[in-house]
Amino acid sequence: MAIWSACLYAKSENNYDLIAFTSGGEIEALKYILNDSFLFSRLNFACFGPYTNSTALKLNIRAKVTGKKFYSFKDFAETLNHYFSNPNSITD
Repeated sequence: MAIWSACLYAKSENNYDLIAFTSGGEIEALKYILNDSFLFSRLNFACFGPYTNSTALKLNIRAKVTGKKFYSFKDFAETLNHYFSNPNSITD
């Protein structure tokens, strides 16, 4: 539960860049815990791959970035690095 507290604290302090999800279950859990559509709509998200992104979309959440090689955490890290270096260059 500490990680959720850290996420909420970071948001309350406006001290975050992006919340990265590697599974749809993580999205569902955070959505359940926050239970605040307005707050949730103001957060920025990244999804590991298309399956995680499809769960996000079903919950009316649009990820800023989605990994293309969803079998590779290294690729996801590189995709996030590219996003932070060029935030306007990545589109889904």
